[in-house]
Amino acid sequence: MSLCMAHKHDSHASVHHPNTTSSSSHLPSPVAPSDKLLASVISLPADPRVAFATYIPDSECPPYEVLEHGRRYLVSRNRSLSFSDSIFLHTHVDGESSALHAFMLTSGDSTDTCLSTLRALSMDGLKGEYWFLIILSFN
Repeated sequence: MSLCMAHKHDSHASVHHPNTTSSSSHLPSPVAPSDKLLASVISLPADPRVAFATYIPDSECPPYEVLEHGRRYLVSRNRSLSFSDSIFLHTHVDGESSALHAFMLTSGDSTDTCLSTLRALSMDGLKGEYWFLIILSFN
């Protein structure tokens, strides 16, 4: 499996490879090509991709409260949706580098729809900071 991440931040696109390090703690950890967990547990679509977004606290409230509110919103949103329409999340609480990471599994044909869904998310006290497209290739 090879991996390439297309990154969108403030309307600028660039490509990151898993071995590239970043100074920003808001960037996702790379998926290790040797990790077969995703492929073995989840039935992936043809031309699998992961649309990824990071939201950071943008209020005077404590970060953990804002992130918990965002987490609960996404859990509630997902209750009535299929697996393929769900937004999965990970929260990271660590003072200045606290963030909510959201992602959707998709295929190449649905990439724009998923990225638009993530960009359109409106969660009180959180602002979208980064949008990624992670391309998974099983060779």
